[in-house]
Amino acid sequence: YLYHPRHIMGRHIYYSIKIRKLFSHFQEPFSIIVFSGKTHADVQRNMSSLYTRLMYICMSYEKAMYLCLGEINNDTSANLLYYLGYFIMLCTGAFDDIAWMLNNLYKLQLHRKNISLKGKEFRKKLEQHNKQLFNLIMENAPFYNKISQYYPIRDVLQHRNFLASGTLHGLGETSHYIILDEEAYKKLFDKIKIKSQKQTDEQSTEYSVAPKILLEYLFKELFEIINEIYKTVDWNVYKNELDANSLKSVENTMAKYNKGTGSLWGFHGEPMYL
Repeated sequence: YLYHPRHIMGRHIYYSIKIRKLFSHFQEPFSIIVFSGKTHADVQRNMSSLYTRLMYICMSYEKAMYLCLGEINNDTSANLLYYLGYFIMLCTGAFDDIAWMLNNLYKLQLHRKNISLKGKEFRKKLEQHNKQLFNLIMENAPFYNKISQYYPIRDVLQHRNFLASGTLHGLGETSHYIILDEEAYKKLFDKIKIKSQKQTDEQSTEYSVAPKILLEYLFKELFEIINEIYKTVDWNVYKNELDANSLKSVENTMAKYNKGTGSLWGFHGEPMYL
């Protein structure tokens, strides 16, 4: 990846910088938890898992967006569905990472089956520790609906007839389309407005959606959701637990970060394309 006209960087560093730019509330909480050592080792594992998923989300998103603009043929359609499906599964997995992080951070001691941002038992326990986030993820609240909008497609991928694709004129910037059944369509599009149209057969219960538009929307929403959740946590509580040396390490890391995400990796200036 081109960093500056005469410098290149590897894929790992590229995505490390990109994630920190998109996930602006990541670095300080992560540094606090890392330098807490074994005190919050389980939370650190959850954060690291989220970070890994976000890297693969960026990779699958970029690949799917590239394929949206590619030649229309069976190979392109199959690859597009693969990366789009992987992207959706990773997004809902990221929400599970956050739920596990909160369970361990607040010591909710829930059974693993109940650890979900959409779970009633999870929200009930969370209310005692983070009232702001509890209010955000109350069932049918606008923020809760933002999280829920990923699950209709995820349910199709996991439990029902798999997504189909094809080509269609009139769906915007791309002639690719994916087909959603009526149940998934109504659950998704009751909450968001994306250009779509019903299949030409009047008796059909399937709808055509431009994947490029859908991907752009869900990618942007994902990082807004994650940033908003991290903002509700009072990380100073855990920062105040640190000893003097650990606190100094956090401050040094953040001083580099605040100069620009590239400075964390010893680069001069910021990347050209991030």
